[in-house]
Amino acid sequence: MFSTGLDSTLAAFLLADQGIDFVPFSVRIPFRTPPSTERLAAVTSVLGKQVFTFTADQEYLRIVLHPKHGYGSGMNPCMDCKVYFLSRAREHLDRLGAAYVVTGDVLDQRDMSQHLRQMQIIERESGLEGLIVRPLTAKNLPPSIPEQRGWIDRSLLLGIRGKVRKDQIRLAQKYGIADVSSAGGCLLTDQMYILRFRELLAHVPNPAVQDVELLRIGRHHYRGNDRIILGRNEQENAVLAEHADPQQHLLIVPDFPGPSALCIPAPDSTTTRAELADTAMSLIRERSRKRHTPVSSAPIPAGGDS
Repeated sequence: MFSTGLDSTLAAFLLADQGIDFVPFSVRIPFRTPPSTERLAAVTSVLGKQVFTFTADQEYLRIVLHPKHGYGSGMNPCMDCKVYFLSRAREHLDRLGAAYVVTGDVLDQRDMSQHLRQMQIIERESGLEGLIVRPLTAKNLPPSIPEQRGWIDRSLLLGIRGKVRKDQIRLAQKYGIADVSSAGGCLLTDQMYILRFRELLAHVPNPAVQDVELLRIGRHHYRGNDRIILGRNEQENAVLAEHADPQQHLLIVPDFPGPSALCIPAPDSTTTRAELADTAMSLIRERSRKRHTPVSSAPIPAGGDS
């Protein structure tokens, strides 16, 4: 289970030290910013492995909105997320030619999901009871089936425990890992993001994964249950353009230094496309650096309409 963070990277090195072949398995979720191309390239280059990435689906959002084990400090359903991630890994074991799952977990490092009882519940509910190896903290835990059967040498695994990461830093130095940062925090612990997420849910009770992904960028405006998202820079304008389709249309004003606007009508909207575009144009003018310059160019619909 590979997040590109330090702990999962170190777990991979401990496998490599024993000559064990492995597949880095990553789950892409909309509440965590994906690692930069540079970071991913650097980590995979050090490991000499390509990452197998699974993108979270609609079932994942259902779990986030209705977690069996509740939330942490924000809207973070950490135990339910872990069960989901590991369940997806279990489903891919045969396809990837794997016999068990390895994680970078450290006992007592995270309050919501890494105490012993929580680890045991997560194993059981993911269908991987006894088949999860945690190389960084294994000596604090009962032996897993792979350890019992000698598939992996338990004597070469570690007994790190708790929140202090000095042992991980020291191990990173041993392996020549320069980037010792984590894989990035979960946005569901960020209070500002939670407000934005709850606002979306008030207008879109059953959002799609793409709806949630778009929350990471832009300025979001609602007209009833219709949405208009304005890019804050060229990079965000480009992301909005990638999401445009016949239902979600992009407005661009040529030769005008303002943001792009992605217009997303609600499924049952009574607002016409022209009315939504007019509202978007007003928002574009407000946000433009040249807000006093008259706009004479007509908006260009993109992503489906001519």
